[in-house]
Amino acid sequence: MQLDKLWELEIGEWMHACFHGVSDPETGKDLNIVNDPDERNHRFLEEALELVQACGCTRYDAHALVDYVFGRPVGEKFQEVGGVMVTLTALCNAHRISIVKAALAELRRIWTKVEQIRAKQKTKPQLRFQKKEISQIGELYRRIAHLERQRDDLHKHNNELRDRAMKAEDRHRRFIQSFKDTTAADLL
Repeated sequence: MQLDKLWELEIGEWMHACFHGVSDPETGKDLNIVNDPDERNHRFLEEALELVQACGCTRYDAHALVDYVFGRPVGEKFQEVGGVMVTLTALCNAHRISIVKAALAELRRIWTKVEQIRAKQKTKPQLRFQKKEISQIGELYRRIAHLERQRDDLHKHNNELRDRAMKAEDRHRRFIQSFKDTTAADLL
């Protein structure tokens, strides 16, 4: 079996051991966090942010990059995974970290903490319980971004109108001045 398949299977087994059967404390319903796309997105983003924070990235850089990324068209998942792998490897190279050694060391570490992780998962507030609020916040950010673009467009349009008005006023002034300079004899 290929190394990539072995890695994916090993991670799948660990995920199943840690999170299979974790249920909502209030309803008892299985949360299915192993395969929940939103949960996986949030956990990946959390780990990625923790990594760049450890490498010296500031909160301000992170916020600026969030605005930059979400201001662009949505990418294609397969290609973006490739980009993550390439840039993660490049980041590790820049910080002299062996990506393979770090991954294997983390996998060994978390296999020793399955019960602790399961217990923590049951007690921590689930982000999915806040999806409605997060969705509303996301929608507010999208509206704010849209309004900011509209404001910028209005400022640009206002500046263009002001420039046109100034040019028209200048033409009008020159016309009036030329009319004043014209004598009655010039008019006959």
